[in-house]
Amino acid sequence: MAELASNLSSRLRCPVVDETGTTSRFDFTLTYTFDRIPDPDAPDSIVHDILRSLEPQIGLTLERKKIPADVLVIDHVDKSPKEN
Repeated sequence: MAELASNLSSRLRCPVVDETGTTSRFDFTLTYTFDRIPDPDAPDSIVHDILRSLEPQIGLTLERKKIPADVLVIDHVDKSPKEN
């Protein structure tokens, strides 16, 4: 499931987190087609296209929600001195 979440993240251009709790491996084929070029400014329409395939084919749903995430923040950078 983690691999599927990673692939969906790439395709949807947004984070997808596996919260199924499933650690078993599954062998399945997911077939879907985009009727248009994905528009990063319209993620809801892209999610709808994937949802149409996920639920009936493999019984999974995507749920949009906010979750905590690790973030690296760099608040200061010094230029290193040049050697003479």
